[in-house]
Amino acid sequence: MTPAQVALLTLVAGFTSGFLPFVNVEAYLLGAAALFPESPLLLVVVPATVGQMAAKSLLYLGGRGLVGLPRRYCDRALAAGKHLAAGEGRSAGVVFSSALAGLPPFYLVSVAAGALRVSPRVFLLTGTAGRFLRFAAVFAGPRLLGLQS
Repeated sequence: MTPAQVALLTLVAGFTSGFLPFVNVEAYLLGAAALFPESPLLLVVVPATVGQMAAKSLLYLGGRGLVGLPRRYCDRALAAGKHLAAGEGRSAGVVFSSALAGLPPFYLVSVAAGALRVSPRVFLLTGTAGRFLRFAAVFAGPRLLGLQS
Protein backbone atom coordinates (compact mmCIF):
# COMPACT_ATOMS: atom_id res chain seq x y z
CA MET A 1 0.00 0.00 0.00
CA THR A 2 1.32 3.45 -0.86
CA PRO A 3 1.73 6.10 1.85
CA ALA A 4 -1.15 8.08 0.32
CA GLN A 5 -3.42 5.04 0.49
CA VAL A 6 -2.47 4.41 4.11
CA ALA A 7 -3.22 8.05 4.97
CA LEU A 8 -6.58 8.01 3.14
CA LEU A 9 -7.65 4.72 4.73
CA THR A 10 -6.67 6.08 8.14
CA LEU A 11 -8.63 9.29 7.55
CA VAL A 12 -11.74 7.25 6.69
CA ALA A 13 -11.24 4.99 9.72
CA GLY A 14 -10.87 8.02 12.00
CA PHE A 15 -13.96 9.70 10.59
CA THR A 16 -16.09 6.55 10.72
CA SER A 17 -15.09 5.77 14.29
CA GLY A 18 -15.95 9.31 15.30
CA PHE A 19 -19.61 8.62 14.53
CA LEU A 20 -19.93 4.92 15.21
CA PRO A 21 -18.80 4.00 18.72
CA PHE A 22 -18.53 0.31 17.78
CA VAL A 23 -15.86 1.15 15.17
CA ASN A 24 -12.65 1.35 17.16
CA VAL A 25 -9.95 3.55 15.66
CA GLU A 26 -7.48 2.41 18.33
CA ALA A 27 -7.78 -1.18 17.07
CA TYR A 28 -7.23 0.13 13.55
CA LEU A 29 -4.11 2.01 14.70
CA LEU A 30 -2.69 -1.11 16.34
CA GLY A 31 -3.33 -3.01 13.13
CA ALA A 32 -1.71 -0.24 11.10
CA ALA A 33 1.33 -0.37 13.38
CA ALA A 34 1.61 -4.11 12.70
CA LEU A 35 0.89 -3.97 8.97
CA PHE A 36 2.83 -0.81 8.16
CA PRO A 37 5.71 -0.78 10.67
CA GLU A 38 7.80 1.48 8.45
CA SER A 39 5.10 4.16 8.25
CA PRO A 40 6.08 7.40 9.95
CA LEU A 41 3.97 8.21 12.99
CA LEU A 42 2.64 11.44 11.47
CA LEU A 43 1.48 9.67 8.29
CA VAL A 44 -0.96 7.62 10.36
CA VAL A 45 -1.69 9.72 13.44
CA VAL A 46 -2.47 13.02 11.69
CA PRO A 47 -5.13 11.56 9.34
CA ALA A 48 -6.67 9.57 12.22
CA THR A 49 -6.86 12.76 14.28
CA VAL A 50 -8.25 14.88 11.42
CA GLY A 51 -10.88 12.27 10.57
CA GLN A 52 -11.92 11.81 14.17
CA MET A 53 -12.13 15.55 14.86
CA ALA A 54 -14.13 16.14 11.66
CA ALA A 55 -16.72 13.66 12.92
CA LYS A 56 -16.63 15.05 16.47
CA SER A 57 -17.06 18.57 15.07
CA LEU A 58 -20.29 17.48 13.41
CA LEU A 59 -21.42 16.05 16.76
CA TYR A 60 -20.47 19.37 18.38
CA LEU A 61 -22.56 21.21 15.77
CA GLY A 62 -25.39 18.78 16.47
CA GLY A 63 -25.22 19.73 20.12
CA ARG A 64 -25.55 23.36 19.09
CA GLY A 65 -28.61 22.48 17.04
CA LEU A 66 -26.93 23.28 13.72
CA VAL A 67 -26.92 19.63 12.58
CA GLY A 68 -29.82 17.32 13.35
CA LEU A 69 -29.16 14.67 16.02
CA PRO A 70 -31.66 12.39 17.72
CA ARG A 71 -32.93 14.09 20.90
CA ARG A 72 -31.85 11.13 23.07
CA TYR A 73 -28.19 11.76 22.18
CA CYS A 74 -28.45 15.40 23.22
CA ASP A 75 -30.19 14.52 26.49
CA ARG A 76 -27.57 11.91 27.39
CA ALA A 77 -24.75 14.24 26.43
CA LEU A 78 -26.08 17.06 28.58
CA ALA A 79 -26.37 14.74 31.56
CA ALA A 80 -22.82 13.47 31.05
CA GLY A 81 -21.37 16.94 30.35
CA LYS A 82 -22.50 18.81 33.47
CA HIS A 83 -18.87 19.66 34.26
CA LEU A 84 -18.46 21.54 30.99
CA ALA A 85 -20.72 24.33 32.16
CA ALA A 86 -18.38 25.37 34.97
CA GLY A 87 -16.31 27.83 32.94
CA GLU A 88 -14.04 27.86 29.93
CA GLY A 89 -10.90 26.77 31.78
CA ARG A 90 -12.64 23.78 33.23
CA SER A 91 -14.38 23.08 29.92
CA ALA A 92 -11.03 22.90 28.16
CA GLY A 93 -9.78 20.43 30.78
CA VAL A 94 -12.83 18.20 30.43
CA VAL A 95 -12.64 18.23 26.62
CA PHE A 96 -8.89 17.51 26.67
CA SER A 97 -9.09 14.71 29.23
CA SER A 98 -12.05 13.15 27.42
CA ALA A 99 -10.21 13.32 24.08
CA LEU A 100 -7.06 11.88 25.65
CA ALA A 101 -8.44 9.21 27.97
CA GLY A 102 -11.96 8.66 26.68
CA LEU A 103 -13.54 9.42 30.07
CA PRO A 104 -16.14 10.75 29.97
CA PRO A 105 -16.76 9.37 26.48
CA PHE A 106 -15.60 11.87 23.89
CA TYR A 107 -18.72 11.19 21.80
CA LEU A 108 -20.94 12.53 24.59
CA VAL A 109 -18.57 15.35 25.48
CA SER A 110 -18.56 16.50 21.85
CA VAL A 111 -22.35 16.82 21.79
CA ALA A 112 -22.45 18.36 25.28
CA ALA A 113 -19.75 20.90 24.39
CA GLY A 114 -21.90 22.13 21.53
CA ALA A 115 -25.10 22.18 23.58
CA LEU A 116 -23.41 24.03 26.43
CA ARG A 117 -21.83 26.54 24.04
CA VAL A 118 -18.20 25.71 24.75
CA SER A 119 -16.13 27.89 22.42
CA PRO A 120 -15.53 26.15 19.07
CA ARG A 121 -11.87 27.18 19.32
CA VAL A 122 -11.52 25.57 22.76
CA PHE A 123 -13.29 22.44 21.57
CA LEU A 124 -11.18 22.07 18.42
CA LEU A 125 -7.81 22.91 19.98
CA THR A 126 -8.13 20.81 23.12
CA GLY A 127 -9.96 17.97 21.39
CA THR A 128 -7.38 17.78 18.62
CA ALA A 129 -4.47 17.85 21.08
CA GLY A 130 -6.00 15.08 23.20
CA ARG A 131 -6.87 12.88 20.23
CA PHE A 132 -3.43 13.37 18.64
CA LEU A 133 -1.63 12.35 21.83
CA ARG A 134 -3.95 9.36 22.35
CA PHE A 135 -3.52 8.12 18.79
CA ALA A 136 0.24 8.70 18.82
CA ALA A 137 0.55 6.60 22.00
CA VAL A 138 -1.55 3.79 20.52
CA PHE A 139 0.30 3.74 17.19
CA ALA A 140 3.77 4.05 18.73
CA GLY A 141 3.01 1.77 21.69
CA PRO A 142 4.12 -1.51 20.09
CA ARG A 143 7.44 0.05 19.01
CA LEU A 144 8.04 1.65 22.40
CA LEU A 145 7.29 -1.62 24.20
CA GLY A 146 9.69 -3.52 21.98
CA LEU A 147 6.90 -5.59 20.42
CA GLN A 148 7.88 -4.44 16.97
CA SER A 149 11.25 -4.03 15.34
